[in-house]
Amino acid sequence: MVRLSSAVAFLLLTALAGCNSGPGQLASAPDAPVIAIVPAEPGSNENLEVQLVTESVDPDGDLVGYRYRWTVDGAARADLDDASLIPAVLTVRGQTWEVRVSGFDGMGHVGPPATVSVTIMNSPPTAQVSVNPNPAGTDTDLVLEVSTDDADGDAVGLSIAWARNGVASTSYDGLLVIPSNFTDEGDDWSVHVTPSDGIDEGEAQVVTVHVGNAAPVVSHFAISPENPREGDTITASATVTDVDGDWVTVAYQWYVGGEVVAGEVSTAFSSEHFDKHQEVWAEVVATDSQGTSAEAVESNHVVVENTPPSIDSVEISPASGGEAATFTCVPVGWADPDPADQTEDLAIQWLVAGAESVTTESITGSEFDKHDSLRCRVTPSDADGAGSSQESL
Repeated sequence: MVRLSSAVAFLLLTALAGCNSGPGQLASAPDAPVIAIVPAEPGSNENLEVQLVTESVDPDGDLVGYRYRWTVDGAARADLDDASLIPAVLTVRGQTWEVRVSGFDGMGHVGPPATVSVTIMNSPPTAQVSVNPNPAGTDTDLVLEVSTDDADGDAVGLSIAWARNGVASTSYDGLLVIPSNFTDEGDDWSVHVTPSDGIDEGEAQVVTVHVGNAAPVVSHFAISPENPREGDTITASATVTDVDGDWVTVAYQWYVGGEVVAGEVSTAFSSEHFDKHQEVWAEVVATDSQGTSAEAVESNHVVVENTPPSIDSVEISPASGGEAATFTCVPVGWADPDPADQTEDLAIQWLVAGAESVTTESITGSEFDKHDSLRCRVTPSDADGAGSSQESL
């Protein structure tokens, strides 16, 4: 008969007291759980998640947790130990992923594993679809824009089918653009786009666009003359069309120096509203009989030029006389249409026997002899330059 020393007996009794086993029993490991990988047929764009269908049972009631061990195509992935979720980015179509899950207790006992595996399937492609503009007018093409994605990196083909007012037509199949001359006001166009990677088709995307009234179009708008002066009337000319055949009205707005000229909305713009050196332009807005307005269109800009002053004629007073007489040059009919230039500025030049002489307003006998002819030339000027000269007769 083997007798235990008192120290060995104490240690054995202490070990037995530390577990929940019955008297005389050693601690037992947990049994195997029941597990599943969700989804059961994953695509390469889906995470792999281990679910515990049935928990492990530990005879001693001290189950602590689970250990997860992964393999990919039979090769261990130690870097994924104890991971219960595998991100989709780590998976590749065609791979076989297997997980072994074992329960363990507080004494460090590891139970038998449960094993489950899945094969990564193809991921169908996806498509994002839009039609621009939406809504559309009868003057705009319907432009299909598609972006695709495939988790497996496959090339993606597209099946495109259009329907007009619910009626499909194969003549539109595959078109990325429906020209505006195919559409009519009131149409509802829909497009079905189905992506395919050659293995699977993705979810079809459907977009509908309504074709409404088109705004009128201002194809040409200009003001003239290009070099206006004080006294001129600046006129606006617009060419407007409407593809729907609606009648169109136009409204004008004039600007001087960047400021709106209130109340001036006609095609003619008189010079009472502008002065030299100011910039003038106009805007036009076209509106059809359905109340649809186009965006304002701005005309060319013109800068008002200076108008030089003028005189009608020049007279010499007195009309005749001898060497003792003093003759005065008299301009007649000075005018400057620019409101900013209302101060007379006249350059006088006397001509004695055809030769230039003094430039004073009057000339005396000291400057001429008997039988000499006398003429007076006058040139009007303003701050921007000289006008046309006039000579006495």
